[in-house]
Amino acid sequence: MTTSKRITIKLHFGGIFIWEPETVYTGNNVAIFKNCETRKLSRDMLCKLYSRYGDASNVNLYFEIPNCGLYVGAAEIKGDKEIELMLTAHEGVYVINIYAELHDEMPSEIASVRVKSHGKSAPTDAPHSGAQNVASDKDTPKKLANKKGKQIVKKSVRRQTKLTGNKKHSKAESNSAKEKGEKAVEKQDEVEKQPENEDEYGDATSDSLEEPEWLKEGLEGPEDEDIFANRAKANEIENQQQAKGTDEEPATANQTYTMEDLQTPGSSKNKFEEGESSKTNEEWNEFAIDDEELLDTMWGDDERNGKGNSCRDFNAAVEFRKSDFELKVGDKFKNLRAFREALVEWNVREGYTMKYKKNERAKVIAMCKKGCSWKIRASPIQNESTFQIKSIKGVHVCGREYSNHHANARYLSKKYLDRFRDEPSSSIEGFVKTVRREIMVDISMRQAYRAKRLAREALQGDDIRQYNVIRDYAATLLIRNPGSHIVLQVTRLDENEVGIFERMYWSLSAMKNGFLAGCRRIIGLDGCFLKSPFGGQLLTAMGRDGNDNMFPIAMAVVEAERYDSWKWFLMELKIEVGAENGAPWTFISDRQKGLVSAIDDVFPESEHRYCLRHIYQNFKQKFKGKELKEYFWAAASAGNIRDFKIAMAELERADPKVGEAMNAAGWLNRIPAHLWSRSHFSSSCKSDILVNNLNESFNSYILPAREFTIISMFEWIRRKLMQRLNVKREGMQQYEGNLCPNIQERLEKNKLNSRFCIAHYSRDAEYEVDCGTRVYVVDISRRTCTCGSWQLSGIPCSHSIAAIQRDKSEPEHYVDPCYSKEAYLSTYNYTIAAMPSEDYWDSKGAEKVNPPKIRKQPGRPKKVRRREADEVRGTTSTRKGLVVHCKKCFRPGHNSRTCKFPIHPKSKFYKVSSS
Repeated sequence: MTTSKRITIKLHFGGIFIWEPETVYTGNNVAIFKNCETRKLSRDMLCKLYSRYGDASNVNLYFEIPNCGLYVGAAEIKGDKEIELMLTAHEGVYVINIYAELHDEMPSEIASVRVKSHGKSAPTDAPHSGAQNVASDKDTPKKLANKKGKQIVKKSVRRQTKLTGNKKHSKAESNSAKEKGEKAVEKQDEVEKQPENEDEYGDATSDSLEEPEWLKEGLEGPEDEDIFANRAKANEIENQQQAKGTDEEPATANQTYTMEDLQTPGSSKNKFEEGESSKTNEEWNEFAIDDEELLDTMWGDDERNGKGNSCRDFNAAVEFRKSDFELKVGDKFKNLRAFREALVEWNVREGYTMKYKKNERAKVIAMCKKGCSWKIRASPIQNESTFQIKSIKGVHVCGREYSNHHANARYLSKKYLDRFRDEPSSSIEGFVKTVRREIMVDISMRQAYRAKRLAREALQGDDIRQYNVIRDYAATLLIRNPGSHIVLQVTRLDENEVGIFERMYWSLSAMKNGFLAGCRRIIGLDGCFLKSPFGGQLLTAMGRDGNDNMFPIAMAVVEAERYDSWKWFLMELKIEVGAENGAPWTFISDRQKGLVSAIDDVFPESEHRYCLRHIYQNFKQKFKGKELKEYFWAAASAGNIRDFKIAMAELERADPKVGEAMNAAGWLNRIPAHLWSRSHFSSSCKSDILVNNLNESFNSYILPAREFTIISMFEWIRRKLMQRLNVKREGMQQYEGNLCPNIQERLEKNKLNSRFCIAHYSRDAEYEVDCGTRVYVVDISRRTCTCGSWQLSGIPCSHSIAAIQRDKSEPEHYVDPCYSKEAYLSTYNYTIAAMPSEDYWDSKGAEKVNPPKIRKQPGRPKKVRRREADEVRGTTSTRKGLVVHCKKCFRPGHNSRTCKFPIHPKSKFYKVSSS
């Protein structure tokens, strides 16, 4: 026994076996033991259970075969072999009936009336062995016919007729017993007409099966005994035993105990001795039978075993996970499709190819495509959709087929669906190698691409269908996340036509509330291309939390990045975050013309900053060189107007104006300074950022989702944000500092730089700080420094830290509260509700929406943003963007293969040509 389960044992005691006219047990006392573990079950344990009611050393134990009754199925328990047989017979059954019978409780007259083996009656002087004595080898048949069940019953009834037909029945016999006797006489006549040389159990020459051990026990009584007389004697003996009385109180019928009741230590008198009722002493943690297991035991033999055959229900989910599996005759499948899938899977794994001779609903016949003798036939069970393998003939002798046509794109998409779910951006080349390594099948690149596309469609759903049910999705999202803002805009060519998707605004209440609760009043705006079949662009509004990390506020899918789409997006955003409320908002974005005009129209009082990276990309196209780049950065990062003017003057000197041509300083002066230089920024938002890097980071963050269709994309983003809020909140709760980690790190760098500054006390909270060749004025009470950095960022600069430390104070106390742990937790104090799959959406049946028209651009779609020549590409350096020099002439602009100039004397080619 490899596994153990808990069962209930019903112990019947205080009686004996006898005919009436069928085999019955006279005792009516029953003790029930619950939660018995099968791995601990043995004959000694059963004797221990019985020892509470009688002498266990003089008892015979029997078990009842389930679904047979005592008339056919009662076998004696002699040792562990019978225990294993009992457990095998009770597989799927959780109640076992055990019968106890003492030797001394049986008079000699009754001992002779025993249930014999399936042969001739044993002699009356045979030694008693319980309810089922074993006949001698001479009398016991070696084989049973195929229809042994019916023959055994017929033979047993004939025995009963002989026992009861020659005796006088009492008037108290029931009518049912008389009817049985009459039917038995008819069956007796049929049996007695058999030839004398015929075996008792059928034709001796017919095909036979080995008789099971428990069927070799005797089932018939002698013909010369009066059963009813013996029954009367047995009742008389039982009454005498009850009248005697014992020292121990007799057990009552139908008592209930558990195995733990026997094993209670430290008590000289346990519950069995006390005879306590099960109603007051049941164990609180009783064994529970699973509903599915209970239902499984209720199936008939025909439903479970295929009309008597040992057939299994093929479970693809279990079998396909095995390294190898086999198909067997009798295997049953829930339908035709399940059988075909299993057949294809087996052929692919084994490396065989097959062809269908018949492939119909009523029959499937497949054979080896290479001409081997292997052949399989399957058909449905009558009046069922269940498909069953009826025969498998022959064997495969052909070699493995590496170009297996069964491993097509649809098969591969289903088999590797989990891989595509976990690695949506995996390469096609890697997938081809994986298939070759795991199932030893060679597939083409086109086949792998089609398999990936089919898997993506299965995971994301049909692209068009997602637009059809987008109203249902939006309604469910609003129900699950109250306070969210979802706007769907469609266009109609006619009032009677279905609307065509145009735009969708998407903002969750947790993100909006978190931004307003703890983030600074600066918003980054940007757009990125979507790579789904319907294209479009995703506009995003990004905030900054107290740790200078991205915090998405809202996003929208639009047809293109232009003025009217940006204005529509900003109008919806204004509804979310409100107007300025006394303090203007600050926006940072690229120099897209439609966006600049839209911000001026929707937020006229707000501050607008340009991303410095985009400005420099245009600047360097005309003005190259490291010196100009440094002066450009100095002008942009200057914290006060004085430093800005100095940097612009240096830029003018480095690139003086010649004639009518525009120089670097003149080009920058065309852009208003308040759009790109810190010296002209407002200090209300407590941010000195110059680059809109967080929006770029978010575009990379959602890169896998940008290939999905609209609902799949939004759901991917929603789940990521849901997890992100929880991770950030739990991480900060465990953090011990009062300032956010990134801000604390920035403050520590300023502390190191403050070592080179000397602060001199002036008056009140004012200090004069020497730093290199410059002198700065710091006012601790007003939190200002002439460099301007403290006012812009809210974080003390190196000059102010020198003054703060001179004042015997801690710099952490002078950091703006927006960077505190409390503000950070206020931002991430909100949660996003979980969303069920489409089957469980709260709203169903809303008006359908058709997808937008596909705007396909010429050429192959680009997956990665085009980078500039001098832009960093990962961690490794490349030669892209560098000037090529010829190895022959040492001149720039070409290589040695296209060189048309004389070879330089120092070139290695010069020596080769001269020799």
